[in-house]
Amino acid sequence: SFAAWLPSLLLTPIITFFLLKDHARLRKMLGGAVPNAFFEKTLYLMHAVDRTARIYFVGLMKITVLDTLIMACGLWLLGLNSPLLLGIIVAVLNWIPYLGPLLGFAIVMMVVATDFPGNLPLVYSIIGLFIMLRALDDLVFLPLIVGKSLRIHPLLTLMMFLVGEAIAGIAGLMLVIPILGIVMVLGETLEIILTDMRLQARHAYSRKMRWQAANRDLSQEPD
Repeated sequence: SFAAWLPSLLLTPIITFFLLKDHARLRKMLGGAVPNAFFEKTLYLMHAVDRTARIYFVGLMKITVLDTLIMACGLWLLGLNSPLLLGIIVAVLNWIPYLGPLLGFAIVMMVVATDFPGNLPLVYSIIGLFIMLRALDDLVFLPLIVGKSLRIHPLLTLMMFLVGEAIAGIAGLMLVIPILGIVMVLGETLEIILTDMRLQARHAYSRKMRWQAANRDLSQEPD
């Protein structure tokens, strides 16, 4: 129900805003909290996460452009006034899962009701146009543009959308792909850390120094 979606709908853009706003502060805080031995890898990790988020939002912008062109061309062929403006509005609203496409459809229907009252064939054509655009977004554009950019298989992308929606509703739909990309980055970084010869040598030396210090303390204890 809409009441169940509303908290996620309101919280998701707020959380995203503060993450973007305090991005530099968060990086500085994380960088200062890690031990020196992991500082270099932490910088690599933060850079990789930045890159993942940037790729995701660039992919969304590409989809927005494609949605604008498809919707504008479709509305122009159907004879509506200001098709480009309506196409931009619909494409931007599509960023909001579920509610966004409905709002875009309602706006276009208001224009149709004003300029072409009682034209049922036009209404059915616009319904078909919106269904086609939704199918292209979910089945083609998101898996191939966003998923491929993040090196995620299109089939896995579709499955993750279903999982995200089942777990967290609207917020899950919006965040599941960037979260999956970040998890992949974390896994790659962990592999680098575990196989880094310099870190292994540094930890071995640290363990040796602690062992020597412990033995020295024991040897200096009074009888």
